Amino acid sequence: MWADPVVRILGVLIFLVVIGGLMTLISMLVTGVLPLMYSPQTADEADLVQYQAAVDEAQDPESWSRLIIALARAGKTAEANRQLEAFRATDPDVTRTQAVAYAEANLLMIEERYEEALVVLSGLRSALWDAYETELASNKEKNWAAAYGIPRNYFQASLDMADIHIRLGQDEKALEVLDDYLAKLPTDASTMVMRARLKMRMGDLAGAEKDFLSAQRFLPDDEEIRNGLEEVRAAQ
Repeated sequence: MWADPVVRILGVLIFLVVIGGLMTLISMLVTGVLPLMYSPQTADEADLVQYQAAVDEAQDPESWSRLIIALARAGKTAEANRQLEAFRATDPDVTRTQAVAYAEANLLMIEERYEEALVVLSGLRSALWDAYETELASNKEKNWAAAYGIPRNYFQASLDMADIHIRLGQDEKALEVLDDYLAKLPTDASTMVMRARLKMRMGDLAGAEKDFLSAQRFLPDDEEIRNGLEEVRAAQ
């Protein structure tokens, strides 16, 4: 066979193609174009890897909740729902976070199932507030309510509810939630601005001005607050 000059030429060409392919592969591996191991390329991918590792290692409830939310935000809602069911099945102790309900609510919001999300968020807030008051009234030596205050997810759920109500044109309900939020966390300037904008839309210019001025005490150089005050005073 090798006596045929055509076969010899084809053999040499095939050999050169194979060698060229191997050299290209080696070059891609060396330069990192083709990594030997997967590495996250974005912050969102890095979050997914981090949360998944925490879940795989210790089934950490907070990380599991964040994993579900990250999956949903990445458009992987089927996997997010599967993880939510697996998370719920472990019956974790989430008294201080309501992490299962919070993950479910975020998934519903991302899927734009706003009415269902409101129901979950409302129940979540009630459960967290009851847990906080019960803990605070107890005589435990290590009292998480006294040490850390109102759970963070209570406030986040409140902001989520307000945002949904605004999306649905339910300004009065949004204002009610924001009033409760700021009664419990009166130093949150960004939420004061949110309420000021809502009051402006509802026609309460005096109330909006008061909120902008209160926010300005905490953020004296904030451009949005200055612009808001100018808009309110121009409309009065």
